[in-house]
Amino acid sequence: MASRKLQRRKRFLMLVALIIIVWTVVAFSRGYYRNYQAQQRLVELESEIKAYEIRNEQLQAQIDRLQSPEYVERVAREELGLVRPGERLYIIEEVSGSD
Repeated sequence: MASRKLQRRKRFLMLVALIIIVWTVVAFSRGYYRNYQAQQRLVELESEIKAYEIRNEQLQAQIDRLQSPEYVERVAREELGLVRPGERLYIIEEVSGSD
């Protein structure tokens, strides 16, 4: 009978140990999975940041180009018909050949 109690006690302790091991594995697995998801999100966000930085550089280059004196003068002359002091603007009209 003493050996039966000893076997039951061993089984009970083994069951408790198994439950603790399973619980520990599950707990660590969840933590690992959360860490994995966070790492994946970090990679995505870093990629987005890089894309925004590139777009920002492109926009800054466009701003610089649009604010350059050469561009402003070209737009003033071509689109607004402005001239510098002392210059004359000649407008050449097309004449249709069917008279």
